[in-house]
Amino acid sequence: AGALVDRKLNMYSGIYLYDIATGETRELFAPDRYSSIYAMTWLEDKVMFSAEEHGPDWMRFAGTNLYSADPATGEVKLEIPVAESQDFGGNPGSDCRYGGGVKMKALGGALYYVSSYAHDSAINVWKPGAQAQRLTTEACSVDFFDFCDGTALTVGFAGNDLQEVYRLDLQSG
Repeated sequence: AGALVDRKLNMYSGIYLYDIATGETRELFAPDRYSSIYAMTWLEDKVMFSAEEHGPDWMRFAGTNLYSADPATGEVKLEIPVAESQDFGGNPGSDCRYGGGVKMKALGGALYYVSSYAHDSAINVWKPGAQAQRLTTEACSVDFFDFCDGTALTVGFAGNDLQEVYRLDLQSG
């Protein structure tokens, strides 16, 4: 992802593909459709990303949607609207966070991502053609995660404690 700047910083983001073998850069879509791209990963042969759609009222935060982009055709498809997710990659506000990490990752044909809700955030899983499912069952704030041996290691808040590392069994939640 990258931002196009012409004498002043604007709020547009595009996605570009760089071919390591040839050194060529190709624009997947121009920086005129989305105002921000927050997280991006590959799921099989598609680029998955969360973004805000650019429109006439782009200064009003409308939340982020989940999209797929086909690098072969350039087709961008809305996969999960913000109404079903609240906000991809978001967390409840706090000044006690330290560091950052993965908020979206593909594993085994599924997309795992952090999504915020009214008072917490959770890890969700989505497979193409299916409904997204919330994996974390307790009210907490998942800030970021990664995988190790079938387990998700998460960093976040629970209750009034500061950030800690938690283990989430992907089978049982």
